[in-house]
Amino acid sequence: MEQLRYAWEDIKDQKIRNFVLFIQITAALVLFSIIVSVVVHVSSYREKLNGIIEGQEIYLVRDMTDQSRFDQIVTNPDSSTKLRELYQFMKHNPLFDTYTADAQHFMWLAEDKSDNSLAVRSNPPHKGYNLLKIDAKFMDVYELQCVEGLPFIREDFSSTGETIPLLLGYDFRPFYQLNDIITDTIGFRYHVIGFLEQSSYFMQPGKSSEIYPLDTWFVIPVRPDLDGSYDSAIMTTYIITNDPSHLQKIQQKSTELGLFTFEFRSFTEQMGRIQEEIDLQIKIMGLMFLVVLIFSMIGLISNLVQFIDTHTKEFAIHMLCGGQVSSIIRRILTQIILMLILANMIILAIHGASSITLATIAFGLVIGSLIALYPAIKLSAMGINDLLRRSE
Repeated sequence: MEQLRYAWEDIKDQKIRNFVLFIQITAALVLFSIIVSVVVHVSSYREKLNGIIEGQEIYLVRDMTDQSRFDQIVTNPDSSTKLRELYQFMKHNPLFDTYTADAQHFMWLAEDKSDNSLAVRSNPPHKGYNLLKIDAKFMDVYELQCVEGLPFIREDFSSTGETIPLLLGYDFRPFYQLNDIITDTIGFRYHVIGFLEQSSYFMQPGKSSEIYPLDTWFVIPVRPDLDGSYDSAIMTTYIITNDPSHLQKIQQKSTELGLFTFEFRSFTEQMGRIQEEIDLQIKIMGLMFLVVLIFSMIGLISNLVQFIDTHTKEFAIHMLCGGQVSSIIRRILTQIILMLILANMIILAIHGASSITLATIAFGLVIGSLIALYPAIKLSAMGINDLLRRSE
């Protein structure tokens, strides 16, 4: 505790200089934690993506139709019938398999039992929640399982009953029960048939490099015939095939119907593009990190050397009274440790108790050791006579 008190007093003696150095070392650790976070995220994304592909290639659909042509399509009174035909062609073609994951909508509720933190949109008095529309194949690809109730069965995707079957994410368990009826602002009624296992997820490589946990999502069977959202369902349908030539059948059908111009991109190709973007981000952040780290380390080492020179007389008296050099070194180490503790508290606030925080703390300890190395060697090499001579 005595060393801690001395170290804190030493820091306060040069408040402004130490504050600037603290900001620098904190910035370096924050940048390091962000780089680690990006690397961990990409690694997890790649692992999950590879788990989905499993030897088969999945292609996403990108709409390349120019805006004027797109406006003509959506304003054409026959477009709904044509879009339905194209969607059915994609879903039932024997040349390839598909799954649909339409996350372009929200579940708007006027009254609900859930916590406000689970809502992602607000338009008082209504609240909007993440909504995912899926088909039967999606459940196979992502291996959806329920912790309560049962997943969708085949009949749920063609049911014409008064209510629509609904799966809720794990985080909704405290607020809803099986067989609860939920009504949205449009008037559709949903009945809860199950709660998904914790950390269930899906991915949309064409839109982002995010892994979407389904813990806070509403999941329903995709039924574009109910709401006329065939265009949305088409753009969120993924094609599974190992023969890219089959994709042209979709384009030919779309052209025949006077609809969209598509581009098809494989998940593997998209992962490569994502990796290129991430690599560029890491290079930029890495350069910033190295510059900040070098400046902060040089600044801290210089500050500690100046501290030794300023307190030479005090250290000489300490040695004459029987003190050890090791206690002076511990006093210097304590200054560094105090700064690192405060900096790591900020990292903890950003990333929480995670592997990223632990990696950053470990890195901070290594940096702290390197910073203390030169002052420690300098002090160890000084005898009491050197201290007395320098203090005169």
